[in-house]
Amino acid sequence: MYNNGNLGKFRRKTMKESSGKQLAKKMLIALVCGLVAGFGCILLREHLNSSGQADLWKTINNIFFQDISAEGATSAAGIFYIIGQVFVNSLQLIIVPMVFVSITLAICTITDTKKLGRISSKTIFTFLKTTVCALIFAGVIGFIVYHLGLFNSVDAGNISVQEGITGSNPLNIIVSIVPNNFISAFTNNGNVLAIVFLAVVTGLSMNALEDQTKTLKKLFEEVSKIISLFLTFVINKFAPYAIFCLLTRTFAIYGIDSLKPALAYVVTVIIALFVYLFCAYPIYLATMARVNPKPFMKKAAKVALFGFSTSSSAATLPLNKKTTTEELGVSDQIASFVLPLGMTINMDGTAIMQVIAAMFVAVSSGYKVTFMSMAIIAVLALIASIGTPAAPGAGAVILFTILTGMGYTNDAALLAYSLILAINRPIEMLVTSLNVVGDAATSVVVAKSEGMLDEEVYNSENIMKVIGITGGIGAGKSEVLKFLADNYKCEIIMADDVAKGLYYKGSKAYHMITMLFGDDILSSDASIDKKKLADIIFANPNKRAALDSIVHPLVKQEIITKITNNRIEGKLDYTFVEAALLLDDHYDIFCDEVWYIDAGEDIRRKRLKDNRGYSDEKINNIFASQKKKDDIIDKCDYCIDNSGDIKDTFCRINDILNK
Repeated sequence: MYNNGNLGKFRRKTMKESSGKQLAKKMLIALVCGLVAGFGCILLREHLNSSGQADLWKTINNIFFQDISAEGATSAAGIFYIIGQVFVNSLQLIIVPMVFVSITLAICTITDTKKLGRISSKTIFTFLKTTVCALIFAGVIGFIVYHLGLFNSVDAGNISVQEGITGSNPLNIIVSIVPNNFISAFTNNGNVLAIVFLAVVTGLSMNALEDQTKTLKKLFEEVSKIISLFLTFVINKFAPYAIFCLLTRTFAIYGIDSLKPALAYVVTVIIALFVYLFCAYPIYLATMARVNPKPFMKKAAKVALFGFSTSSSAATLPLNKKTTTEELGVSDQIASFVLPLGMTINMDGTAIMQVIAAMFVAVSSGYKVTFMSMAIIAVLALIASIGTPAAPGAGAVILFTILTGMGYTNDAALLAYSLILAINRPIEMLVTSLNVVGDAATSVVVAKSEGMLDEEVYNSENIMKVIGITGGIGAGKSEVLKFLADNYKCEIIMADDVAKGLYYKGSKAYHMITMLFGDDILSSDASIDKKKLADIIFANPNKRAALDSIVHPLVKQEIITKITNNRIEGKLDYTFVEAALLLDDHYDIFCDEVWYIDAGEDIRRKRLKDNRGYSDEKINNIFASQKKKDDIIDKCDYCIDNSGDIKDTFCRINDILNK
């Protein structure tokens, strides 16, 4: 047995590591389908508008894509808009509490104040270093494109003027960090820097007061668990469908005419972002963290996809933290501090976009671009990117701050800026991918420097899948498990077998069970007679519950340990965990999938009589003690019917595992 400290480490390693691969696959499918559907809608829109059927497109748009909050949209359905907004709102709902709680807990759990200071300084320095590199890179790219004259070819003459947002001094960001009202700071997702400040102050205060704030710390830990549970549902169950709707709508609301004019700007930014994403971060990891960047790029892919789909660093934060801790091996302390902070001040992608966009506006509106003006643009972009809210489209909005700071305010500049606002959504999506991957990379760098990076987890590429198997007695689980053991590279863990190992004389379980049931359950050699014990608990639900409260936690702990050892060895493709009360005991928390092996009641009854010699009375007692099938199936990923030919069952299993 492992102590509680080790068990915590094991749990962090075993909490659905391979679920990330499944989620990435689902998101990729949603992404591809959304892009295909979106481009299909663009073509349909152009066809209908050009063939005199604009009213039909207007009807389609009202049903699926219309922003129902817009003026004059009172009769629109906006199905895709609603689904997308509900998803984004669900994520944004817990941005403020998540940032506040995670940073507070991260700080108050670091008892070594020197260590806290080191982590903070390393994090901010790494953020600054990567952002400066991004700005220099963007300046070089922009300068090359400028001298090639590609920005000059953009025709913005037919675009109607859109008023920009009144510019303000970028230094106001410093003032906004310290709120003048504690409560009001929590009512605005856009003022995350203030939340970070309050979290740091709260964490440091709790750290100084130590045991005096144990109750408050416990409360924050419970809130963190609630947030995690909520996010697990939203991301795993809702995200793929919402991503499809978001992407389809994003492309459907733009016509071809809206996407043509700034092709040079779009292509330049996209190339710059891709190059930085696939070149810069691997270099950072190889030089600053001294780790192989390949595992990072593979595991961070789903984070990048999620960021691309939602166009929001805040919405991506939960998945980013999950991936960083569970798959990249970063300590939870480091990730809880670095990622929320990075979400607010580390905007590499935003900085690149804003520099190139500012140069595009300048050139296309007749302003001369010099080395000094480029340097000033870079400084303003650095400040503006730090203050950019982690929300969709915020980068393009904050861009106006840079333009006014540079004096790019003539009519042509406003036209060019209006064009960026119109077409920048796809770019913002890629910008977000860069931002969130940069946060994860910084987490790895800081964790490695502090000795808080589990390199074994980081380098693991073949992530073993854990599948829970349950079902009613007599359903044929044993045959299924034998087939799996014979045909797949796996280990079969049966909860009953693990439990048997806990019944030996002298064990903690033995002592507690005999205290509860007395010596009547003992055999002649003083060992626990399983048959006597079974007869008692199946006839008395209360005693069964009492036994479960003793044995089940110990069994669960042992199973987690076995799974962890399998992951560390990295030799298996699967670990199958069979337990009658798999869902009741929440084994699904560390299982990537749950299967329910099913068979008709008559068939199960016949099998129990023929194979085990059970009487009808005993079978009735067992059936009465078990939960209804319908209550369990809804919580399982697959229901496998084993009523007929066993070969059909095996074919179904092969189909599931070979998907």
